[in-house]
Amino acid sequence: MPTRNRLLAWLAGIVLVVGSVVVLRATDGAAPDENGPAVRVDRFASNFVVLPSAGRPPAPPERIVVTPDAHRLRLSWADGLAGGTPPRGVSGYEVRWHAAGAEPASRLIAAPDVQLDGLTDGRRYQIEVRAIDAFGQRSRPTSVTGVPGHRERPRLTGLTGMYDDFSDPATALASSPDSRWHLSGYHGCVGLGAGRVDGRGLPIDLGCGADVAILRARTPMRLTAPEGLDRVLGRVVVSTDAAGPGGELTVDLVPGRADRVGVGVRRASRTEETDPALPGGTVRVSVADGGVQVSTAPGVPARGPTREIHSPPRRGAGVVHLFEFVLTTSGVRVYQDGLAVAVREVVPTWRSAWVLLGFRGPDGRRSRVHVASAGFTGPASAPAPVVEESVYAGTQRVLALGEREPGLGIARTPLRSARSARVVATLTVTPELDPRRMVVQLGDVRVPARPTVAVPPREQGAALTVVADVPRSLLGANGPATLTPFVLRAPGAGVRSTLLETYLEITPAPGWSPTAEPTKEQPELPDALPVVRAVLGNAGGEPLRSTTVPRRGQLVLDVTLEPMHAQWDSGAVGGVQGLQVRLDGSLVAGIPTAADGPGVGGRYAVSIAVGGLAFGPHTIEIREYGMRDERPVSALLNFVIK
Repeated sequence: MPTRNRLLAWLAGIVLVVGSVVVLRATDGAAPDENGPAVRVDRFASNFVVLPSAGRPPAPPERIVVTPDAHRLRLSWADGLAGGTPPRGVSGYEVRWHAAGAEPASRLIAAPDVQLDGLTDGRRYQIEVRAIDAFGQRSRPTSVTGVPGHRERPRLTGLTGMYDDFSDPATALASSPDSRWHLSGYHGCVGLGAGRVDGRGLPIDLGCGADVAILRARTPMRLTAPEGLDRVLGRVVVSTDAAGPGGELTVDLVPGRADRVGVGVRRASRTEETDPALPGGTVRVSVADGGVQVSTAPGVPARGPTREIHSPPRRGAGVVHLFEFVLTTSGVRVYQDGLAVAVREVVPTWRSAWVLLGFRGPDGRRSRVHVASAGFTGPASAPAPVVEESVYAGTQRVLALGEREPGLGIARTPLRSARSARVVATLTVTPELDPRRMVVQLGDVRVPARPTVAVPPREQGAALTVVADVPRSLLGANGPATLTPFVLRAPGAGVRSTLLETYLEITPAPGWSPTAEPTKEQPELPDALPVVRAVLGNAGGEPLRSTTVPRRGQLVLDVTLEPMHAQWDSGAVGGVQGLQVRLDGSLVAGIPTAADGPGVGGRYAVSIAVGGLAFGPHTIEIREYGMRDERPVSALLNFVIK
């Protein structure tokens, strides 16, 4: 076998793990002229570079299951089905569909799980799915048909405590859920989307890249007497796309009216199953890429860890799945689309709890999640007739009792037409802070603020919600125009006791009018290119332990164009024309990835001989080019030859 072919075969089998720092950026210098053609990526290799080569086209998908719903179809195959296996040599898929007499549509996707929205109920759609490899080679198509329309969903029956269908255009809650749910999140980063974008449900925008949004039901779930053979005490059901790749769904059952629990910057799926950051009695379930975890606060009766019953099928970005959390006399069971996926022997000691639904997208990028429906069992109760007004404290943290405050307050306007009102605040605690001696200062008046849970957490950074009744002397027409200062105080408070959220909960009198909140229209996002990740390894396939390398042998550049998280932006992946590798600014490699049409990313091993390179620092830049006239996505790696 010639030396070059032996090297290519060896590279195909390398698995690299690297600790190099990658900087992602749009490459200004390589931006094509706005009116000119896009950069064309041709196959090219300098004499000291060896490129990977394409093999045979991938096999076509097998056994595509079509699940209809109102105005949409969900398609699943391969490891997107229970018991399915991931196909070899496949980076993504191309899906094409049309109805008779209608224009065809197409989409590039990363996972074998896709949702086609905006369809007409009762019309038959012809659908073709092709597998795509890292070089853009397509398989033969696999064809199926589907007819969207309403279907019976037995798992949604019996949700007597509360149930809202946010995807139903006839439901007023689809645009205004405030009367039954409270949305909590970092101000300026988390908010409801302006209207329903595509009928997938209630849109929640996560705009800062590391956000968690919490929907708390305004009435608690109350357990019932054990029912059926499984001795069911209660169920929580939510349909959402938040558990897609890189995302996370959490369900917290809290014996107290908390707005947030746990440490917000920490993903629930990465915590211990006994989590001291949770209020006493809390049961938490998280669903993420790594699987399902049932966690509890210290002291909750539990036996053993969470056990997987069936491996959850792979979930695609933007695809709504139905999750069910069932409390029984023997533990908590978790279902995905009716498939039992996990169980843990956890039995709550309370008879009623508040339901908090948490939603995250991938870290480091803006995303939008959708809640199609949510509800729970038990006796129904009417939410309190209250409204909310956001207010901002004069400091971003809790002050000590005697600490000097700034001269910042709030307008008393929302209280002029209030029958009663409460200040609701969520803060992060520290071990030194005394949560039972907190006060809210409204001008010259200090009123006690009490935790909404019986056993507050003391873990550093854990969230705690407190409430304080506004004195009647501050309500009505009489009184000052402003309440200055407006701060929270507690013994032991310090710089680490931050305020997460403050608002007024008001029981309005006749004639009360809310403060108008500006509506932010979110722009339609284009299909994003795959995320570029690049790492360096030595010739033996081992990760570089240092960025300093000797002037001999080879480096292996391992490039991954990852489409999973990119699909969150629009529900589709931007087509990839190819990638280029530049060493110290000079082009040394080009790999086209659009053999039969736009590529969707993949993994590429490029060998670089370093014997002829100069001593000193060097920079490798990887540029990923799309099919349109757009700036490439770039990643940088640095190394030194010594």
